[in-house]
Amino acid sequence: MAMQRDSAARTRPILGISLVLAILPWLVGCDKGAAVSGVVKFKGQPLQAGSIKFQTPDGKWARVGGIGEDGSYKFTEVPPGPMQVAVMTSHLRQSGTGARRSGLPGYRGGGKAARDKPAEMKDHGPAMMQAMSDSQKYVAIPPRYEDFKTSGLDFEVTKGKMEHDIILP
Repeated sequence: MAMQRDSAARTRPILGISLVLAILPWLVGCDKGAAVSGVVKFKGQPLQAGSIKFQTPDGKWARVGGIGEDGSYKFTEVPPGPMQVAVMTSHLRQSGTGARRSGLPGYRGGGKAARDKPAEMKDHGPAMMQAMSDSQKYVAIPPRYEDFKTSGLDFEVTKGKMEHDIILP
């Protein structure tokens, strides 16, 4: 009986350490940032096409995503903290046979904006391609909204899921 207690006493710490080691990677991987979604509105109406850009003030994290027909956007794995925002529609303006891509970050050979984009910039595929095909829904917005420095659209990202509408007066 004493031998069984000694054996159990020796295995408990090993089981405890094994449990912590098994759970630790899961705990570390759980904090992938926030999910931010909302609607982009211009003059009180949802923008039906365009692109939205998020970037941390230091430029180390940035994403570009499409704006849906209902004005909606969504980003996942957004780091909590201050976030800069820019909204683009100029790339939808007709130029010859199709939408202009030169100013749209994330495209190779896309001019100065593409060359100067942060290394971590990622496109959010289908929504972005939908925005590219929506040139007939082009709405001219003031150019200041297309630049992080002049947009005035900055906000604070909090952990978890959050709704944040982007209002362009």
